[in-house]
Amino acid sequence: MQLLRLLDGRGLDALARLASERVPELVDDVTAVVNELVARGALDPHPPTAPPALTLRVQAWGGSQRAAALVRTALDDLGLRPDPSDASALLVLVAAGEPPRGWVARAVETGVPVLPLVLGDDWGRLGPLTLAGRTPCLGCHDAARAAWDPAWRATLPQLGRPLVPAPPPRPATSLVLRAAALAAEQTLAWAERRRPETVGAVLHLGGRRLEHEAVLVHEGCTSLLHRAE
Repeated sequence: MQLLRLLDGRGLDALARLASERVPELVDDVTAVVNELVARGALDPHPPTAPPALTLRVQAWGGSQRAAALVRTALDDLGLRPDPSDASALLVLVAAGEPPRGWVARAVETGVPVLPLVLGDDWGRLGPLTLAGRTPCLGCHDAARAAWDPAWRATLPQLGRPLVPAPPPRPATSLVLRAAALAAEQTLAWAERRRPETVGAVLHLGGRRLEHEAVLVHEGCTSLLHRAE
C-alpha cells in the first residue's frame, strides 16, 4: 500500500529511489512489482486523459459576480481551461434576476454558443444553450411563456430597466452552488462533444427539485438571422 501511494504518475526510476527511502522493508524489485500490478489490471500505465480544450468565458450581470465566480470555480474543478486555438467555444451568461434580453441577444449574434444562467431569490433557470440559427434561444422560451402568460410580454421590455428600481436577488448559497455545478456539468458535456440537456430545453431549480422544460424554435426567432458558420 505504501508503494502505491508513491506512484502518482512517477517514472520507475524516481519510484525506485523513493521506495528505497520510504519503504525500506520492500525487498522485491520495484520494476517487477509494478509490472505485476499492471499485468493484473491493478495499475493503468497510461497517462491521465487531458481535460477537453474549450474556449470559455463567463460574464456576469446585475450583481451576479458571486455566482459567476462560483461557476468559474466549478468549471476549474472539472479541469476546463481556456484554449483560444480550439474550434469549440462557449459563453456562460450569469444573471441575478431576469437580464435584459438585448444583452443575451447580442451574445447570441456573435455566433458563439451561449448558455444563460438566471438566478432569483429562491429559483434558478439554466438554458437554453443556444447556437445561433440552429437551436432554440431564450427569446423562443419567452415567446412560449407569453402565449400563456400575457403579463410576461409586457414585462419583457422592462427587464434591465424596471420602472421601480429594486435590489438584485439574493439566492441562498446552496441554490447558487447547485446552479454553478449544473452549469459546469452542461459545459463539460459541450466540451466533450456530447449533447447537453439544455440544448432545446431549460432546467428549473427550486428547492430540491430539478425540472426539465422543452423549448421549441419560435417562428419569429431572431437568432435564425444569425446562423453560425
